[in-house]
Amino acid sequence: MQGTTVSADISPECTANADVLRLYWRWREQHPATGLPFLRSFNIDEMWCSGDLMLVEMKGQDDFCYLRYGANIVLASGFDMTGKHTRDFNSDTDRFFTQCYRRSIDQCQALYTTNVAAHATLVTAWERLLLPLADERGSARYVLGYNRPLSFKHQLLTHVLDATGDIIIALEPVSQNDGHGQGCTVLSINLAAEQFFGRRRADIIGHNLLALMPQWHSTPWGMALTSERAPYTDQRIVTNSR
Repeated sequence: MQGTTVSADISPECTANADVLRLYWRWREQHPATGLPFLRSFNIDEMWCSGDLMLVEMKGQDDFCYLRYGANIVLASGFDMTGKHTRDFNSDTDRFFTQCYRRSIDQCQALYTTNVAAHATLVTAWERLLLPLADERGSARYVLGYNRPLSFKHQLLTHVLDATGDIIIALEPVSQNDGHGQGCTVLSINLAAEQFFGRRRADIIGHNLLALMPQWHSTPWGMALTSERAPYTDQRIVTNSR
């Protein structure tokens, strides 16, 4: 498949993503000398808070079933593969992944792959870590995958928003038990907002705006969001705070 690389050498030279490397070394630490880690060695339910994971089960020599398909992968690819089989598809992309799953299980080897996205509307390229796991009898049967976008098409929009001097913040209201807004989580900010706060984006995004700027409730837009008369909604708000 054009634009695809596959490597069995998982290292900082291969990827800069800390989550990929952390998951790989966790797999290595639980890898017994006589075989693969068991699926039960990984608490899949606990790990599923990460929407970048998928779990594949071998159903035949050249057929695999997607047992789990992370929410972020669904969002980026545009469809949910949970419960679907690789035999149901006949594209070069699907054949490539079937070969990767097969190779990972046959060789009991972790694989790192990068490829151009074939179907996604948001993502232009992916990186993936594939880890083979054993069933209760010790036979290689599962593949745990970590799928991360290497680049997004909407990164162009980020560059455009960073070019303006206006402060732009995307917020999501945080609900109280009574259904009214209590605060807002920062979803995204532009460069002007980063300079306004005097902090890096990594230290702002995902945090409650109240913790970052206690006085924000007294601003007109802050009062509008926290008003007793304004019921909590799931609507996301983009504001110019100037």
